[in-house]
Amino acid sequence: MNDDELRRRLDPLSATLPVGQARGVAAPAPAPAAMRAAPPAKPPRRGIEFLLPDAVVTEIKTRAARRGVTATILLLELLREAGYPVVEADFTDLRKQPRR
Repeated sequence: MNDDELRRRLDPLSATLPVGQARGVAAPAPAPAAMRAAPPAKPPRRGIEFLLPDAVVTEIKTRAARRGVTATILLLELLREAGYPVVEADFTDLRKQPRR
């Protein structure tokens, strides 16, 4: 199989790649470790459970998915706008942080 045949067969998959990686556009090289900014300190977290109407939960999940954020991030934004003490470090998605 030559390069053209391979490109033709892989072309349908380009629709699933993030923007900028389709059609042979190379992703930017990661910055060297010394140049990367240190992640913000992990703020202490505590769980809380709410029983909300189905329509509210569906809307929260829908809006979060549309924006490509988690429901937690969406709710933190709303709480900050309402005057709660939410700081920038609270927006760190702990699922993406390295584990120690």
